[in-house]
Amino acid sequence: MSLIIRRTHSKDLLEQTFQVRRLVFVVEQEVAEDLEWDEYDSADETIHVLAQDGDVPVGAARFRPYHSRKVCKIERVAILPTQRSCGLGRNLMEFVEQEAVREGYEEAFLHAQTQALGFYEKLNYEPKGERFWEAGIEHVAMRKTLV
Repeated sequence: MSLIIRRTHSKDLLEQTFQVRRLVFVVEQEVAEDLEWDEYDSADETIHVLAQDGDVPVGAARFRPYHSRKVCKIERVAILPTQRSCGLGRNLMEFVEQEAVREGYEEAFLHAQTQALGFYEKLNYEPKGERFWEAGIEHVAMRKTLV
């Protein structure tokens, strides 16, 4: 694997992040298109991240301010099925967290699908509150201190 993880600074790279999200959330998990895409996709403060194996998009995520300039919300973390369980998710999350710290964030917040709860706990995210349903999938809110 020739892994590259970076911010999306071009329209082409952004389209590749959307391609990964479409395959994972809309096709695989059957999330409705109108729930997958939102106003944060085009917001200036949202930072999109793309993971590629060579030139092939294999993972995506985004983060944005959440309630304060010190807390970010990490969202739309997606890894193609063929790339799961090989460390790519951990690498992607570590990159997102490093970029969030560079942007001045001190804490990260996310809504984890309950099937991925163990993955996030291994990255030191702590569950907060009760489980809830979002886009037809059970989730739990989680947080982590970044600095």
